[in-house]
Amino acid sequence: MELRLTKKNSVIFAVVIVILCGSLGYLVWRVNQPETTAPTESEAAQPCDPPCGNKPDLANWARKPYNQSMKNISDSSKEDQAKGYSIPSSITIPAGVSGEIVLYYKSIDSESGSLASFEFNGQPFNVKSLDENRRAIINTGLHVKGGETFTVNSQILNGSGEFAPGCSGSNWNRYWSLGWIAPSNGTCGTTFGGPPQGGICTPFVPANVSADISWATSSGNKIVSQQCWADWMEWVGDYDFNDYLLIVTVKSDASCGDGVVGNTEGEECDPPNDPCTKDGHSGKCSSTCKCVPDPYCGDGVVGTGEECDPPNNSCTKDGHSGKCSSTCKCVLDPYCGDGVVGTGEECDPPGDSCTKDGNTGACSNTCMCVVNPYCGDGKLKDDEECEVGDPAGVKCTWTSCNQSACVCLPPGLSISKTVAKQCTGEGSENPNSELLYTITVSNTGTGVGQISKIEDTLDTKIVTAGIVPTDITEGGSYLGGKITWLFSSPLTISPGETKVYSYKMMIDKSHFGIYANTVVLTPVSGDPIQATATINADCIITAPTVPQTGIFDSTVGRIAGGFGLIVLGGFVYSMPSRIFLLNRQTDERRRNKYRVKFESKIFKK
Repeated sequence: MELRLTKKNSVIFAVVIVILCGSLGYLVWRVNQPETTAPTESEAAQPCDPPCGNKPDLANWARKPYNQSMKNISDSSKEDQAKGYSIPSSITIPAGVSGEIVLYYKSIDSESGSLASFEFNGQPFNVKSLDENRRAIINTGLHVKGGETFTVNSQILNGSGEFAPGCSGSNWNRYWSLGWIAPSNGTCGTTFGGPPQGGICTPFVPANVSADISWATSSGNKIVSQQCWADWMEWVGDYDFNDYLLIVTVKSDASCGDGVVGNTEGEECDPPNDPCTKDGHSGKCSSTCKCVPDPYCGDGVVGTGEECDPPNNSCTKDGHSGKCSSTCKCVLDPYCGDGVVGTGEECDPPGDSCTKDGNTGACSNTCMCVVNPYCGDGKLKDDEECEVGDPAGVKCTWTSCNQSACVCLPPGLSISKTVAKQCTGEGSENPNSELLYTITVSNTGTGVGQISKIEDTLDTKIVTAGIVPTDITEGGSYLGGKITWLFSSPLTISPGETKVYSYKMMIDKSHFGIYANTVVLTPVSGDPIQATATINADCIITAPTVPQTGIFDSTVGRIAGGFGLIVLGGFVYSMPSRIFLLNRQTDERRRNKYRVKFESKIFKK
């Protein structure tokens, strides 16, 4: 069949190639893009309509009604009152409270601070300056008593009075504030939609005023109202209530019984009957606000639980003289029999057991300790083998004597064995583990120790593997799986002396495993002593890494290879058909040549 690439086929093929190239390019681009996540509904800002924002749904607002400032009321605010969303701003002084109104003010919404004015029943009180925390205290001089009610209005003194762009309206409360609500969980503000920015509303952020409330509380005044104010309405939805904080307090008038100590001359406590302290002594407040101490040690009267009064006076108890203590107890002067070992006494009371120079005895009537016979008194007794001064009959000198039991002590020989591992070539294919064994012989006794032999028996796996220990401490020899230090003359070790012996073994990776070697010390007299050291001889072995195979190990390599095969197929498809026809014609001529020869032979026959 003859293959021909027509003009139409060429166009179709070119379009297919372009589509494939574009798809592959997009695939490579998309693989290298970072992951993205669509914003959640709660993170998205809400559109405002009209541009200055909607009025919030006050009907379903859990904190309604708000307290409305009654100066320059806007039409919107009048509508709030009509629907019960707001009530006229006022406060009532609680029953039993009387004194001066003191205002605690905090500017919230501005770093530089806003100055405000407040009217109580029409009488203005202005905030003139703020401290570094944007706070101010106003002593109004206005004295009130329980049950009185005051209307409260407010305005910003240094505000611009401007409206939000596109939000100016008729009959709005310019400069005069909207009103206030009480703080909630130590914060001022609502979560209604905030000021529109380019037609977008974001929620108001409540401000934390807990520190400011604590500031006002610390004054000790009676707090009668806490108010989170919203200043003038810049737009129809401006219900933020987080512009400034006002805390109304009442400072009680000074009198005995007002609960304030020191505001009346001569007061020591307040109110009466409350507990009080005077000169470090507890008592009760009298009706004249004087602290009357309860009976105490030091008042000069021997009261309940006291043995004497005042302290430091002489006293007598059980026929013995003494001195009155700071707790009004009679502390007797030391005497033999008082149970306290005093100056010139060795024990107390008489007849009790006692100890003198570490030896037991009995206390005499003069409070002197009469010691019982004891080891170390220099007198050899029947049950003793040695004594101080080596008197006649001792079996050993005092220097070799158990000086607490007066018996001769044998030497205290001991042996210990440790092994440390160090890897050479660790992390390679053929690491080795070098083991260092250390044998320590000590004499913890008081006599001289004598040793005839030290023999270390190696693990049978060492012998089987043909491993030979090296660096054996001088005097030791290795034979048949044992290292032996044999002493022709006994090895002597003095009290407190220590001797150390060591050797090494190199373990290759084919013999890694757990090895346990046991050493035995044979003294000249007494039982043999042994010690064992066990270790896991191993090291980290790293297998050879396998190299990657080439271009098709990555995603991009595979995509590029596939693209090359597509281009090669297109090239073959576009080759002229005569190349294939030429080969076919040559085959036909060859077959015709043999047929002619065959027919000629038949014809001749």
